Amino acid sequence: MKEEVWERLASAQDISSLRGLLSELPRDDVLMLAQKAFNEVIGANFVGCSASSSPPSFLAQELTLLKFDVNEPYVKTRLLSQLLLAKIAVVDQRELRGKCAHANLLAFRILLLWQKILMEPSTVLKDMMDECAGLVESGELDGEEKLVYLLERANSHLIYYDYEKCADCIQ
Repeated sequence: MKEEVWERLASAQDISSLRGLLSELPRDDVLMLAQKAFNEVIGANFVGCSASSSPPSFLAQELTLLKFDVNEPYVKTRLLSQLLLAKIAVVDQRELRGKCAHANLLAFRILLLWQKILMEPSTVLKDMMDECAGLVESGELDGEEKLVYLLERANSHLIYYDYEKCADCIQ
């Protein structure tokens, strides 16, 4: 990943300026940035890795954007700022997701990870995941990528106790 992209983002002072900086970056850089942030959150919370990059410091004060009323991330969840960065970079960018099939798949994965770190299932996230899933399923995925996606989709159905749809994905 290009380090100058991370350095450039460090100049953001708030969500609005971060969105502005992200909009100036090439699509591939935005996707790489979001993928790296996503991978670091997974590594820190499920594998035990540490982060090699740091998002803009103001994001630590904006973590309330990752909660729904009293449904918030688990207390010991690590690297929430990276998850918020990935959300802002891809999930919040409808225009990007409208032009790029990979962005929809990454958005779905970010939403699934976000749901996994929340204490309770969120119907808002379910609706967002369903929307992204519809776009992913209407696009073209290669064989292995499709299999991985279907397993992830099955897992998302399990979170919301939708066992029939889960079984359909596994079939």
